[in-house]
Amino acid sequence: MIVWGLDVATRTGFAFGSAGAKPVSGSVMLKRPSEETDVACGNLLFFLQDRWRDAKPGLVAVEAPFSGAAVHAQRDRADEDGKKRRGSSEAALRLAHELQGVVKAMCHVHGVRRVEVYPQTWRRHFIGKGRLGSRDETKAAVIHRAHLLGLMPRESQDDNRADALGIQDWACATHARVPPRELHFFGETPR
Repeated sequence: MIVWGLDVATRTGFAFGSAGAKPVSGSVMLKRPSEETDVACGNLLFFLQDRWRDAKPGLVAVEAPFSGAAVHAQRDRADEDGKKRRGSSEAALRLAHELQGVVKAMCHVHGVRRVEVYPQTWRRHFIGKGRLGSRDETKAAVIHRAHLLGLMPRESQDDNRADALGIQDWACATHARVPPRELHFFGETPR
């Protein structure tokens, strides 16, 4: 079974492959800042159509978007320096839900099972905790784990790609019942 992991946003991370095998992964920019959300939705649709022609999934796992209440609460929080925290804007939330709709429609049309997973859930599986200190520390831990598992080249620091790899790994372990991956330390060659 081919399992897909998607972290949908303006830059969408993707990872796909047979359950238990090293996945193909990367990220794709769906729109420029000046472009409308329609462009991102159309580009995601074409990207998935193109990729699914050769690698039709048996399962698609996609990161669940934040709720509107979470966006409002985060917007009003300040960090220890009194500066507003970097968080999801309402426009980003709207885009995330629109992109989720594209994925949902594609899965429906192709008869593919789709599961949503909260970030804390797949991160707990992938890095052992749902969150590590700051957002940047959490992203760095996910990237580091993708490197240790030999899923992403060490020179890549693409957090969208790493997130998709974590989501895909969670889906393989949770829904395809694949045993956990082995760590690969410096000098070891991944199998």
